[in-house]
Amino acid sequence: MEKIVTSIADLFVPLEDFPEYRPEFHESDPEGYWVDHPKLWQEELERIVEERLELCFQDREEFKQYTMLYAELTGRKPFGILEAHGFTNGQWTYNDGIEDRPVQEWINEQDGKYGTLNLITCNPGVHTPHSRNSLLWAPNYNVPTVGHRGELEVDPLGGFGFDLIVPGKGMIDSYVIGTELNELRTRVRAQRK
Repeated sequence: MEKIVTSIADLFVPLEDFPEYRPEFHESDPEGYWVDHPKLWQEELERIVEERLELCFQDREEFKQYTMLYAELTGRKPFGILEAHGFTNGQWTYNDGIEDRPVQEWINEQDGKYGTLNLITCNPGVHTPHSRNSLLWAPNYNVPTVGHRGELEVDPLGGFGFDLIVPGKGMIDSYVIGTELNELRTRVRAQRK
């Protein structure tokens, strides 16, 4: 499992399973340009991570605003992202490139270090994780993959979506996000004064 640092997020990913995060294997770089230009590769990583976040928040702008305000309120980096293949073996697990590990264990290790822990890992058992300090942006089934042309490839056996889980409140649904967002804005404004 590797940690890739960008300005908006730290991405935790097994590079063996996700070669698009390695400059020497990136599909847009058949000639090795990224390897020879690490500063430009870092800019490309920033773009890739922002793209992944956009796919996760797909047309759910209020939820994204909530996560950004929460990061500001807590003074934390906005996102810690786990991107790995997920499974259900009695519990929700992911493969770190070597072995299967519980997703909840990763959450516990990262909880409080980031505003939101974004779990880009399939959740076929529809497990509900929990945290004490960080928001969780968790899939409620399988996660779409990005095809070679940048399009979403959705699992034909089921849909996908993400849920926002707030410590001390639980899952925040679409019909209450407006109220919750206004409450959080008030808290952030008060803190800014």
